[in-house]
Amino acid sequence: MKNVYSKIKNTDVKKKIIDAKKVVYNSTKHLTLSDLGYTSIYQICDLSKKRWEAYFKNNGKIYINKKSDKSFVPSYKLFLFDLNSKIYLSKGSPKPIKSKRVKRVYVKGDLNRKAGGLNIYLQKNDKFTKNDRKKFLTLAENYISIYNSPLVPKNQCSHTDPDLTDLENLDIWNKFFLSYGAAIPELYESWLKHNGVSNKTELASEEDKIINQDKEKLNILNQLKSKKTKYTDLGF
Repeated sequence: MKNVYSKIKNTDVKKKIIDAKKVVYNSTKHLTLSDLGYTSIYQICDLSKKRWEAYFKNNGKIYINKKSDKSFVPSYKLFLFDLNSKIYLSKGSPKPIKSKRVKRVYVKGDLNRKAGGLNIYLQKNDKFTKNDRKKFLTLAENYISIYNSPLVPKNQCSHTDPDLTDLENLDIWNKFFLSYGAAIPELYESWLKHNGVSNKTELASEEDKIINQDKEKLNILNQLKSKKTKYTDLGF
């Protein structure tokens, strides 16, 4: 069977044909190549990958006419397809409609899948790209560690974890950024911009909220502002 269909270029379709289940032809359930407007399996296999993907995505299958076990069955009757093949595979049928790209919707005050202060975004699949993930985890761990280093364990912030999903790590980071971003020199300007803080009076008020009247954290805030880590020190 593999050698017979070696000329079929679409590997997904070829595999479906090789693994096709044998069924008894039923005109109320199946369509033949002839019904779809073709005379050979090679003609229909030349259809675009998008058409086949749409067919398989909508539970379409390829079958072999069981009658071929006992007698010769011409090609145009040998292969059987589900009824929805009329929509996706029939000769002259319209091309599958492209799904509209989902636009990112921004909500005021929401980071919208963005790593605050780092300008790194999740993709539609809720994951970072390979390079962005590496950069995100390195920077996030660096900044959280800097903030946590002078604190006793009970006062420390949660760390990101490579074993967690990117979505979970993003949530940990953004909570840190929103609460303590002003304490990290590299994040200071981004934090101000995100919170719309534009003058010293507003900043003082926001700092009071951040440290929650905790003198230990106030000292840390002042210490950290004098230390600024360069991205280049981390390999970026």
